[in-house]
Amino acid sequence: MLVNSDDRRIELACHHEALYNPKLSVLLLNSWRGEVTRLTRLFELMGTDAPEEDVEITFAIILQLEKRQCYCLCLLLSFFHW
Repeated sequence: MLVNSDDRRIELACHHEALYNPKLSVLLLNSWRGEVTRLTRLFELMGTDAPEEDVEITFAIILQLEKRQCYCLCLLLSFFHW
């Protein structure tokens, strides 16, 4: 679990750095486009009425949950001094 969590922290740090680095921002946006394309296809296969809107909401929720999970884990680890 911690190894995966470390990977997620690195990825979130990369997301943060992409806010200030134009080259990194392009790479991150391209990566996200791929995720959005796959999610859109999933919602189309499920037959939702508005797959693009469903993807926007779902993707935003996923990103927020990942950030919160990482933040909570960091708090727990600092609390227990790991």
